[in-house]
Amino acid sequence: MAISGQKATFVCNLAGQLKSPKEISELLRYKHNAHYGERAISTFVEKNKDIIGRIRETYLADISTIPIAQEKIRLERDESLYQFSQTIAKPTDRIASGLACLKEAREELKGGHIQYNQYNQYNQYTDAELLERQKKIEAQIIDITKETKNAKESCS
Repeated sequence: MAISGQKATFVCNLAGQLKSPKEISELLRYKHNAHYGERAISTFVEKNKDIIGRIRETYLADISTIPIAQEKIRLERDESLYQFSQTIAKPTDRIASGLACLKEAREELKGGHIQYNQYNQYNQYTDAELLERQKKIEAQIIDITKETKNAKESCS
């Protein structure tokens, strides 16, 4: 049974909106009570590439009309959330909320998540050796804090 008529238009629109054959199949079943397999839908989409391509171009061109898709609007919303966060009564919540807003704005400006690559000599050690080094460093930190505490006490 071939996809035709209203169902064909429905499938073309969904494929133009970048839906997968599985999603299209489920939506056809739900909206039109029509049962088509993923293979039948894939074949139909392949045969109607030109029409679906035009629908997709229109769909993607209209994405700029969605407010949240605009960087300026997202930053303005981050700013308004930040301003609101500064009105929170509890200082610790105010700081945490403000920092979250600032972090979101920074990521927006930098284009999302940043991946840091760290190059050092530690990639040549085994896990056991790294744990041993960690213990030594922690012991040194404890010694430094003890010395600092003793120095403060002797000054008083």
